[in-house]
Amino acid sequence: MRKVIHIDVDAFFASVEQRDRPYLIGKPVIICNINSGRGVVSTASYEARKYGVHSAMPVFRAKKLCPRGYFIAPDFDKYQTASNQLYSILYQYSDLVEGAGLDEAYLEVNPNKKGIPSATWVAQDIRYQFYKETGLTASTGVSSNKLVAKIASDFQKPNGLTVVRPEEAAAFLKNLPIRKMPGIGPVTESYCHSLNIKKIGDLLRYDIQVLEEFFGNSAGYYLSSAQGIDDRPLVTYSEPKSCSIEDTLGADILGKEAALPIMESIAKRLEIRLAEDDYCGKTITIKVKYEDHSLTTRRQTLVSVASDWRTIYDVSADLLDKTQINTRPARLLGIGVSQLYENNLAPPIQLKLFE
Repeated sequence: MRKVIHIDVDAFFASVEQRDRPYLIGKPVIICNINSGRGVVSTASYEARKYGVHSAMPVFRAKKLCPRGYFIAPDFDKYQTASNQLYSILYQYSDLVEGAGLDEAYLEVNPNKKGIPSATWVAQDIRYQFYKETGLTASTGVSSNKLVAKIASDFQKPNGLTVVRPEEAAAFLKNLPIRKMPGIGPVTESYCHSLNIKKIGDLLRYDIQVLEEFFGNSAGYYLSSAQGIDDRPLVTYSEPKSCSIEDTLGADILGKEAALPIMESIAKRLEIRLAEDDYCGKTITIKVKYEDHSLTTRRQTLVSVASDWRTIYDVSADLLDKTQINTRPARLLGIGVSQLYENNLAPPIQLKLFE
């Protein structure tokens, strides 16, 4: 039987700031771009969440809900250090580790490097070692698969440990809100509610044929998940699919000429990021978000790969002509490079005839 642990650091960015600034302990801490009222919340401490503040919320909305909150700019170097410490600890127990972000991961622990017979004991030991090394708490879920372990890790936050044995999985999931199921977002949740599917267990009232009418190809996933069934293996390594950078602007801009310096800055930062990972790509995509938050994307696939800022910038500048940048104010600009290759494995450059 598989033994899977999902670990999730509690309110990661905010917790790091509270650790490093003791006067913030017990206070509502909101991590965001403090130089712009137009960004979104990265992380909110549990104290801030009591006011209704949550990740991805516009900063101006967070300030209305929690005017006495401590709004702090992110320090990604500190967060990366803490994340490295987390993963270093996890690899002391197993080589089967699947990262799910800076602050969360899955690992299989049967067997484990320390020979601990119980997955629960492993989870307790990891939490203790992580707190001892970083001063941060983490919540964990223990089960026989990724799906249930992830839901379990969120069950007793913060600083919780929830164990769900295989025979208990369906009963554990039965009365949880349908939104707790990974993959169910606000739109699908609303659709489920219209079908009177409000709890995960409500899915089991329907045959697969009926669910297929509602959810199409996703019906099988939902039905299996409601029973606590998940056969997905841990993905211990995956190639990145894209590399992108976007900037939320301090004030709306209008016109291509106003956008070009920003696009040049983004292109230069993308070149550095691609070089750090030794990647190049074939498809360049730009993103323009207008003042009403509507979004336009335009892309071009190149004849050969590129990673230099000049090519990225030139293509992006041409793609701007296919947007409404000259007639509609924009609040966000972004560039992404996809169809990535490692530089030593990139397809050969296609030369023109007689070149």
